[in-house]
Amino acid sequence: MKTTQLICSLLFISQLVFGQDKKVKSDTTQFMDGRITIIYNDQDSVKQAKRVEFNTNKSSQKKRQKFEKSILHLDLGFANYMDRTDYASYASGTKPLSRETEFFKDLGTGISDNDFALKTGKSININFGIVRLAWSLYKNHVNIVSGLSYDINSYSYKRNIIWNEAPLSTNISNPRQQFISRDSVAFKKNKLVTNYIQIPLMLKFETNPTKKKKNFTFAAGGYGGYLIRSHTKQIMKGDDDKNKNFEQFNLNKFQLGLQAEISYRDFLLYYRQNLTSSTEFGLIQYPYSFGIRILGS
Repeated sequence: MKTTQLICSLLFISQLVFGQDKKVKSDTTQFMDGRITIIYNDQDSVKQAKRVEFNTNKSSQKKRQKFEKSILHLDLGFANYMDRTDYASYASGTKPLSRETEFFKDLGTGISDNDFALKTGKSININFGIVRLAWSLYKNHVNIVSGLSYDINSYSYKRNIIWNEAPLSTNISNPRQQFISRDSVAFKKNKLVTNYIQIPLMLKFETNPTKKKKNFTFAAGGYGGYLIRSHTKQIMKGDDDKNKNFEQFNLNKFQLGLQAEISYRDFLLYYRQNLTSSTEFGLIQYPYSFGIRILGS
């Protein structure tokens, strides 16, 4: 803690020395779950650091602001999906030629939901909260919460399926010819990893805003996301070489979903559910994730 205090003090000491001592509009930024609070003055559109406060007792009573901002939180949990794909219609081979049938053609008539079964304990969700903003609607008991986060889902498959994106072609309906195939070799690791930047919007209720030790909170709302990066990762059995392929594949660039959080003291549980399918066509899978917050509030 002494090291942290020293670093933060050095970062803002110059602004503290030359800051103006006037009654101006104030703003705060919190780090490390409120342990470090930087209080700013905002005068003539110029933001100046006024002072740095350190709170080593997280359970102590603290004054709440109408607008609050916190930096960095980390959620860790499990990822999975609700599968609504009509595999029977593709397995029958009676569907007319389309980009959907092209997507599944290499799996043949034996296609089923088993091809996309996940190793549930190894399919994980990581959500990095970049910034979290809260506006009080009523004495911090009722708040609007938003911000910006970076969400990663890593889906670990039981089967040796491969996501493919071929070079550009003259096929108008599917110029990139995305498709799923099976490999003849066995994988000890076979993953699809998605990275979305997300903007949440929730309504949050708190029972005791000024006393964290007695505070019970519940938040619910939604989020929107945009695909930043996606890749597959395979490691064959008996080999340590990693094969990574960075492509968009058939993934939706945009996502919409619902989410909820419930917490007591420092313990927070979260749940997120996509309302949009993870893919643009073919597969109809709705990702969801759940877990705990291990850093931040």
